[in-house]
Amino acid sequence: MPLVGEVFTQFANDILDIDLHIDEVHTEYEYPEPIGFVKSKYDLFAEDKEQRIIVEIQ
Repeated sequence: MPLVGEVFTQFANDILDIDLHIDEVHTEYEYPEPIGFVKSKYDLFAEDKEQRIIVEIQ
């Protein structure tokens, strides 16, 4: 996992007290299509697919 992934994972663990298993962190991420009428854009975005957790930091 690149350094940003390690830092993101440790930060989320320290703040949320959960152990994340993420493969990659996306910067400036947005969903390809709006969800409903909302087009969200995230500064840092990661997904733990094992536990179905999405963490975004702005």
